[in-house]
Amino acid sequence: MSVRATALDSPDAPEIRYLDAAAYLGTPVYGPDRDAIGVLAATHSAPREWNMAALKKMENLAYLISQEIMLRASFETLRIMAAERHPHFS
Repeated sequence: MSVRATALDSPDAPEIRYLDAAAYLGTPVYGPDRDAIGVLAATHSAPREWNMAALKKMENLAYLISQEIMLRASFETLRIMAAERHPHFS
């Protein structure tokens, strides 16, 4: 099974026009509020079909990036809370 994501499928998509790509595969990256804040994407200069393994790898990488963003946001929240509670340690 493959996933077809090419410029021919969506020629008006801004990411396709901006990148001048003939093929595009993207999956969302989420921020601390679980809102999509960006996209992890792969492009190719020629039309192509992306297989499910490529899509799964892309989704797994986007998940790891999202988790890292959420972890850093959590640490920042804890740092701010600690500084407010113990100003002499900040």
